[in-house]
Amino acid sequence: MPALREARDQAAGVSHAPAKAIAEAIGKLLRATEAVEAAITPETTLAEHLAELRTEFEQASGRYHTLRKDQQQASDALRTEETLRNTIRALENVREELSRLEVAHQADLDRRQSLRARRDAIADELYALRIGQIESINGEFGSDIVLTLQQGVLSDGHRQLLMDLLQRSSLRAQVDVAKGTSRSVSDLLISSTSSRTATPLDSRRC
Repeated sequence: MPALREARDQAAGVSHAPAKAIAEAIGKLLRATEAVEAAITPETTLAEHLAELRTEFEQASGRYHTLRKDQQQASDALRTEETLRNTIRALENVREELSRLEVAHQADLDRRQSLRARRDAIADELYALRIGQIESINGEFGSDIVLTLQQGVLSDGHRQLLMDLLQRSSLRAQVDVAKGTSRSVSDLLISSTSSRTATPLDSRRC
């Protein structure tokens, strides 16, 4: 290549026409040679380019996989967060329902206590009224009859009322419960002064 350039320059320096034609031909040859050299890449240079491309691709692929992994972890974290949020919401609903049931249960307990107190007050009042009636009747008719108050005489009407109420509950042995409860009702007995034989007196007659 340097020799051709030198020959071209020497031929171009001669003023004769044949020398100029030789210089022009050498110039064309130089241009063609440079074009061929530019078109042909040595194998070592091509391998280096391929290695560089492979390295860049691997680096880009590594970054891609890292980003994909980070994205997957972020998606998993979001799903876990949503699951926890739903679980917390469900637990809060359960807590609210439990609080409501506790309030209702306490209200039922208070109402039961109030009803028991009312029942006891009515029973005491009824007992006092019966005692007063007995004393009044005995004071007026003591020479003919004597009334006494006996515990445990069953009242069929009261027992039936208890049975009707217990049918709405889930208690077992409802008949026995009704009998046991009705035994606590106080009934009046009439005793004749002549024979002193006590006969049950329905509480509704007093």
